[in-house]
Amino acid sequence: MKIAILTSGGDSQGMNLALKGALDRATAKNIELYKVRRGYEGLIDDEISLFDYTDIVGRENDGGSAIMISRSSRFLQKKYQKIAIENLRSKDINYLIVVGGNGSFRGAIDLIKLGLNVICVPGTVDNDLNFDTTLGFDSAANNAISAIDNILDCTSSIGAGVAVEVMGRESGDLAKYVGKALNAEYVLTRDTLIDYKEIAKIIKKYLSIGVINPLIIVQEKFIDLKDFVEKIEEYTKYKFKSQVLGYIQRGGRPSAYDRVYGYELGVRAVDLLLANINNVAIGRLNGELVTQDIEKSLNSKTKFM
Repeated sequence: MKIAILTSGGDSQGMNLALKGALDRATAKNIELYKVRRGYEGLIDDEISLFDYTDIVGRENDGGSAIMISRSSRFLQKKYQKIAIENLRSKDINYLIVVGGNGSFRGAIDLIKLGLNVICVPGTVDNDLNFDTTLGFDSAANNAISAIDNILDCTSSIGAGVAVEVMGRESGDLAKYVGKALNAEYVLTRDTLIDYKEIAKIIKKYLSIGVINPLIIVQEKFIDLKDFVEKIEEYTKYKFKSQVLGYIQRGGRPSAYDRVYGYELGVRAVDLLLANINNVAIGRLNGELVTQDIEKSLNSKTKFM
């Protein structure tokens, strides 16, 4: 039995622990584990080689992915999916572990249709899969909270509000969770009606009770943050700053939760393939590590109000 493993999409903290868990389990079971560098792009370009401890030891607790990631537009085309399959089969590899987000899961479904046996591991800070949390979400939230705490120190000194954009892509979970943790005055996501008068009314209420640095958390990539802040200043007659957090959320060492979670996911992925359980996603649901139909895992609803 030969297994390959790849990380795909956007990197998330804990990916390296998932790699380490899979390698430890495969080694203990005398199974050859192969790494695919650069995700689906590497699968197309045949960047497939034996995975050994020199690839991961000393990096398992780092952020990012030791075997690199990519977003592959080529992989959306059937001809490149077939090339990827051929590259695996030329090495007698019929099993693949995919660590990534919803786009990576959809890519895995395409490979399954071509006859490959796949296990999907939810690695993304976006928390947009049907599990309690995805790998990296807890770390990204902690990073965002720490950074915004520092920003609030400054805005309290100058007496200004601030609108901070956090990651999440199509999901508002990170914005909602971070907003709740920071007791933000307002959280704006894609499922929120943008009513400047109503937002201004809420902000003015907090200003009237002594808040001098009101905080607005904004989900990324759905409004122009500077334009939003200009309108908020116009309606509230109060000074506001804007800040996009960006990659600081995805970088850095994983939290204790994501370290344990990542390692468990890597081990379980190998165990499932050994038990001839294929073509499922794994993750924590209601506190338990469970398997789930990959299509079902894509049907995620927001977990935070």
